[in-house]
Amino acid sequence: MGNDSPTATALAHIFEDALGVTDVVSTDTFVELGGSSLQVVEVLAAIQQRLSVRPSIGDFVAHPSIAQLADRIDQLAAKRFGDAGSIATALREASGAADEPALFCIAGSGGSVWSFVSLAASVPPSLPVYAFQQKGLEFRALPDWTMRQLVHRVTSMIREIQPHGPYRLLGHSMGGVAALEVARRLEYEGESVDVVVLLDATVPTRSRKSTSMGGSQNGRVDRSWAYRIRLYGDLLCAGLIRRPLGRQQEVFYELGLRVQNNHKLTPWSGRVLMIGTADTIHDRSFWNDILLGDVTSIETSGDHMSVIRDEETVRVIGDAITAQLRRRTDIDDHEI
Repeated sequence: MGNDSPTATALAHIFEDALGVTDVVSTDTFVELGGSSLQVVEVLAAIQQRLSVRPSIGDFVAHPSIAQLADRIDQLAAKRFGDAGSIATALREASGAADEPALFCIAGSGGSVWSFVSLAASVPPSLPVYAFQQKGLEFRALPDWTMRQLVHRVTSMIREIQPHGPYRLLGHSMGGVAALEVARRLEYEGESVDVVVLLDATVPTRSRKSTSMGGSQNGRVDRSWAYRIRLYGDLLCAGLIRRPLGRQQEVFYELGLRVQNNHKLTPWSGRVLMIGTADTIHDRSFWNDILLGDVTSIETSGDHMSVIRDEETVRVIGDAITAQLRRRTDIDDHEI
């Protein structure tokens, strides 16, 4: 790789091993080389093992080329401590006055900001896109134990990026519940919310009139006492102990379920784009009691994870979001 730094050269070898490619150069990016969300975990583990530094998934997004990521790793190596994971990851930053209001995306339980990389590429390039994940997922930090804590943190960061509305929010799974509550908080603070996109979101248990209707119960199954004791121990230490990222995501998935299901939603009258799959079809009747405004509902093929992983499904979702945003623009132009 010529005059590239030792870190960039090491990264190139890591990418080649993980992705099964050759002749990687410093200008290549993880996505261009065919990297998937599942392979991110493998690459992160290899970087930590070989370079003794642990970048975040957000670093993959914010520093896409090997050269840029190498510079970021060198910065982390110099200070040896990551931040507490309380920042937003820019999937596409605002570049000027011509940009639209941003789309702020909240990942589901155990999900990372990487969930929205494909989606960001499927919406208009003039649309800035930012993403959030659970606090403590990657770096040591006290996690959000309640929906109120999560909403307060995310709302504050959103307003640092975009001080005033209109706001556009999107959430996958548990993140959809959080997005609705962020919208409510922004309106309470006197701001306007353009649209909330619920990406295969499930209704919290406390918001259901009857749990006997079955439906989306998050796949909970009977577990042994040994498993439960280990899980509760992991939950108590969530965010404070570093684990392999795969196990960390499992723990934060369980934590996110509790944050979601212990929260009670109240009716909301704003504009909503609801995107569902067969996995959440049983939640539709519950949502009807909560979403009282202008609701557009579409169903996509695939399952709960396809809406963030399958390229064709994500493309369809990106088109649906784009149509919703253009619809609002057309309405505003007509009113003028």
